[in-house]
Amino acid sequence: MSQSIIWATHSIRQVEWVNAFAEAITGKPVRTAPKVGIVFDGPCRRNGFRVGIPTPLYLSRYYNMITANPVPTDDTSTYFGHGPYSLDQGVQETVSW
Repeated sequence: MSQSIIWATHSIRQVEWVNAFAEAITGKPVRTAPKVGIVFDGPCRRNGFRVGIPTPLYLSRYYNMITANPVPTDDTSTYFGHGPYSLDQGVQETVSW
């Protein structure tokens, strides 16, 4: 069994990572919605979720998706050097797997 180890050479925004995979798999970038529409629609979705109506997106999940969670990789790059793959190469390796 072969194993690929892929690590980032720098911090990237989550949307860049998600778009790279979306475009590799579907050929299209991810669809986005205006924040204001989701925020106003959130209470309805939350209440639906509470009574058992399945909903793919509710406010807490939305906030989790838009919150920046950067992972500092400078120390890793200093100690181990840059990874052997770029983001695009890593995405292609993962998608082909």
